[in-house]
Amino acid sequence: MAQIITEILHITGYDSSVNAPWETEANLIRKINMTAQKVVQRGSDTLRAEGKLSRTGVVRHDMWRSTASSTGSSGSGNFVVSAASATVEFPDDMDQFISLWDKTEENWIYPISRSAKERYRRFEMRPAGRTEAVEMLGYGGSNWQRQGKLLPGVASGVTPSMELTYYRLPAVMPGSDTSTEYPDGDYKFHYLWVLEPVLELLRVDDPAYDRYLAKEKELMREFVGTANFTQAAA
Repeated sequence: MAQIITEILHITGYDSSVNAPWETEANLIRKINMTAQKVVQRGSDTLRAEGKLSRTGVVRHDMWRSTASSTGSSGSGNFVVSAASATVEFPDDMDQFISLWDKTEENWIYPISRSAKERYRRFEMRPAGRTEAVEMLGYGGSNWQRQGKLLPGVASGVTPSMELTYYRLPAVMPGSDTSTEYPDGDYKFHYLWVLEPVLELLRVDDPAYDRYLAKEKELMREFVGTANFTQAAA
């Protein structure tokens, strides 16, 4: 992180954050983290612009592929499954659902949408018991996490034990010790953590803007060249 900050200051022509428009190092770190969260989106945009990805397609990288075991303990980073509750809460860093395995019943649980009207209705009408599907919902709960609904409902006295596989967002660097914090990604792509914020901090009419935009496009092509493609996001 310290090297990233130094490089950004060098490119933008400031000797310290205090003398820059963002005023503090904390503000710069916030910008670095925010733009890093959009790296996957930028990869998808790059391929769409080249006609290599559909409008609904997304780029996914296995370096952000993660698993989480269910727990009854509330927490923004937890995959929360409570006793006799059909509502689950996904980790707050989940970017896209991949799969859900019921370790108790030893069966896969598949995502379902209400657009599959008849199939959804059959699940809703079944008595509580073995989970067969999950409906992906919006955000809520005390920790504002993405939620899901297990179908059919969970039987009284039962706490399902599940394992979630998902693509997560790149982790945020807190900035508490910039000498020991590293971008959450393959080393060969770490310079994206410099280029993405630089392109937002530089004015478009800055003589250096086009040069760093070209560098970003070049590195982004390498980034998407090692990615997986999916045609729809959950």
